[in-house]
Amino acid sequence: MIKLVEILEHFPEIKGVHPAADLFPMMDQGEFAELCKSVADSGMEQPITLDKDGLLLDGRNRLLACYETQQEVLLDYYEGSDPWGFSLRLNLLRRHLTVGQKAMIALELEKEYAKEAKVGRPSQVVIEQAAQQPAADAGKKNAGGSASNYSREKAAKAVGVSGRAIQQEIPGVD
Repeated sequence: MIKLVEILEHFPEIKGVHPAADLFPMMDQGEFAELCKSVADSGMEQPITLDKDGLLLDGRNRLLACYETQQEVLLDYYEGSDPWGFSLRLNLLRRHLTVGQKAMIALELEKEYAKEAKVGRPSQVVIEQAAQQPAADAGKKNAGGSASNYSREKAAKAVGVSGRAIQQEIPGVD
């Protein structure tokens, strides 16, 4: 398969890849071959999404497929304020991910939530999830009580797995 880094050199408007896009695994060779066939037959049906800084937020596989099949690349720009939530909403619904893959995504998302909490600006996903918590849980960080476990539970919930799944799927995570 073609390397994304090599292809970005051909698209100066794409300044790099947003870390939210990198949360999700690339397609395997079989899935990518099917995508290439679809793009070759029908062209690009959904644009590549860039954030306001020109970082690729959604569409790494589509970009590769367009390059491979020499199809025109369509670009769109995300103007919202929650690129992490945008990426999650798009990819969790359309990707066929295992519990282990979701756990890995949640682990990376946990790091982002922890960074945002340190600077006092939690992502919209965290805010929405906190609003959905029962009132009895609102004062709790989690069963263990640590901020780290709280971030882990929030990240796990965002991708649809339990915090325990993260611990079971990823050796060395406590």
